[in-house]
Amino acid sequence: DYRIKFKDIIYIEKNIGKKYVLIKTRTVNVKNEYKVLYNIGALMDKLDNRFCWLGRGTIVNKDYIKSVDYKNNTVKLESGEVLTATEENTGKLSVWMKVKGMIGSE
Repeated sequence: DYRIKFKDIIYIEKNIGKKYVLIKTRTVNVKNEYKVLYNIGALMDKLDNRFCWLGRGTIVNKDYIKSVDYKNNTVKLESGEVLTATEENTGKLSVWMKVKGMIGSE
């Protein structure tokens, strides 16, 4: 069993065809990837306002977003990973980044 702090979670992704979700964390943890048998919607209900949906199967911690490309519906993370999002959610994140004064929304 592991305890994962919210601040260490980068994103959570449901693996299509699998019964688990994948939790990606910062590398300060013992591991940086955890496979958890849990419903992604139930996980989202337990998370705080740092987290938002990118699509039906992906939740991201907004603290790790580097930029949002609303033209291509992608979100680039500080780690360099690029995640796909819905048009609606990239729009919401673009607005959020502008309100927060974060540069990098495209």
